[in-house]
Amino acid sequence: MMRLYKLAAIHHTIRMVKRRKKEMLWANIKDAMFEAFDLTENEIQMANILQGCAFLYQTGFQELFIKTTARYVFGDKVLSAFSFAFIGNFWYNSYSSFMGSFVGYVPFHVRMERAMGQ
Repeated sequence: MMRLYKLAAIHHTIRMVKRRKKEMLWANIKDAMFEAFDLTENEIQMANILQGCAFLYQTGFQELFIKTTARYVFGDKVLSAFSFAFIGNFWYNSYSSFMGSFVGYVPFHVRMERAMGQ
């Protein structure tokens, strides 16, 4: 179960940084994420690869992340169409719920200002 939480942290952080390019930089947030979620060296390497894919090859990120989830959490190398769609839908809904809760009451830029101590 811990692997799923770590993947969620990686997924949500990458997506948030990608959407908020002006307010957040991967270089500034990755070390804090690695430490907060106690990522192993392999998980750090995986996060950096996924981040590179998200920023350089935007259209392939979701597919790669779905395959990474299947392999890392479940050990599956081959996915059925149903499993692929289920995992993709899970990540989409998970991120949407996270962002809805995160910015539901206080705008994102206000949260960032508070976090940075401004």
